[in-house]
Amino acid sequence: MNRTWEEVNLNESFDFILASYVVTYFPKTQRERLIGKMYGMLNPGGNILILSIDAQKGSWRKIHTYFYKLINRKHHSSDNELKQIMRKYGAVLKSFKTHVIAKNPDEMLEILGFDFYKYHSDFLEFSPHLKKFMKKYSDANGAVTLEMAHNAYIITKK
Repeated sequence: MNRTWEEVNLNESFDFILASYVVTYFPKTQRERLIGKMYGMLNPGGNILILSIDAQKGSWRKIHTYFYKLINRKHHSSDNELKQIMRKYGAVLKSFKTHVIAKNPDEMLEILGFDFYKYHSDFLEFSPHLKKFMKKYSDANGAVTLEMAHNAYIITKK
C-alpha cells in the first residue's frame, strides 16, 4: 500500500502493529486520533509498538536543539506530546540508546542533512557552527559519535 495512515481503511484486526519513527510525521492535529485508529485495529491482547526519539536526552537531540536556535526557530518534539497520549492508553515505556558514528564531521553533516531537509539553505549556512559543536563528540581521529535516546511505547489492548 502506498498511502498515508490517514487514507488507509482496512477491515482487519491485528495482533501486532509497529509504528517505527513515523508518528512524528502524523499531522499534529490528528496524531491522537490516528494512534486511536491503530488501537481500534488491535485484537484483544494485541500490542502496538511505537518508537520515537526522546525529546530531551542524547547528543543527537542536543545538536538538533542547537541548530533550531541558530536558525531562530522554535522546535517541538512530537515525543513530548506522544508521552501524554501514551498515558491515556496505559502504555509501558522502555528506553534504549544507540549511537550514530561518522568518520568525520562532514560525514555526520551528511547524516544530519536528512533531518534538516526542510531548512536546507539554513543547514548549509550554519554547517560550520554545527561542525564546531561536534568537536565535543569527536575522538582523537576526528570520528564523531552522537548518542540517540529512543523511547519504545508498548500499548496492549485489554
